[in-house]
Amino acid sequence: ELPQDAANLKITIYDGTGKQVLSKDLDARSQGMNSFVWDGKDSLGNPLPDDLYDFDIQASNVSGVPITVQASTSGIVTGITFNDGLASLVLDGNRSINLNEIQTIQ
Repeated sequence: ELPQDAANLKITIYDGTGKQVLSKDLDARSQGMNSFVWDGKDSLGNPLPDDLYDFDIQASNVSGVPITVQASTSGIVTGITFNDGLASLVLDGNRSINLNEIQTIQ
């Protein structure tokens, strides 16, 4: 989510070892909720294997001042686990999130 309009936006995706697999400059985006759907390919267009991937988003306004981006991800709930009495949801069979991290359910 963007607290203000972003003139420049860049998303960088890393594989499970921390290696950068994609860096993409995106068009300007308006304040509020925005989305980006990654096709699972690297910067050369090669399909990447199933893995846990991380991402970083950098944004700046028209004056070049950095904007704090609140990023989120989505997934399909495939399980639930309990650790030390706390419940966590398993997403897509391989990611675990705490219940207090859930923003919306659709």
